[in-house]
Amino acid sequence: MLLFSQKNENHSGIYLAYGLDMLTEQMLVTCPCAVITAVTMLPDHILVFRGRDYEGVPTLEHHLSGRAPSVLWRISPYCERNLDIMWCCPRLYHKEKFEVKASGVNFLAYTYIINKLPHGRVLPYGRPTLKTLAIIARGYQKHGFDKKLLLSSLRFSTPVDPDREFFFPF
Repeated sequence: MLLFSQKNENHSGIYLAYGLDMLTEQMLVTCPCAVITAVTMLPDHILVFRGRDYEGVPTLEHHLSGRAPSVLWRISPYCERNLDIMWCCPRLYHKEKFEVKASGVNFLAYTYIINKLPHGRVLPYGRPTLKTLAIIARGYQKHGFDKKLLLSSLRFSTPVDPDREFFFPF
């Protein structure tokens, strides 16, 4: 686990990234002053993809005994506004707070979770684009997470069709 111990007055919150924003190069485009605080596993959650096929977007879902690879970023209010815009908050995603433990330190972090549809319905599971999948895979690799967890998330979110083969970009 990597911890950030230096205090910086320009940073005001902890953002839990579980998908595209795990990759430093991706995150720094949206939040140029973001600093990695910790790398951890979020217990009792898994990464899933919801949306139309090949347009699935990442989100977290509660699953007992699940583990979701995550990167904690210390971000500024400016970065938070940029993330709100990028994740279409509050239209497509909403913010949820999590208590996260990393290297014996408790953090109060927030992340973006996909919204339910009207009348409590949820978006169906769907495959992500290959670009989305490749960015997340690079984030897993960079932070030392087992790519089998990403494959498991993809299989969980992808309808099984024995006549159709799916290309995994890793």
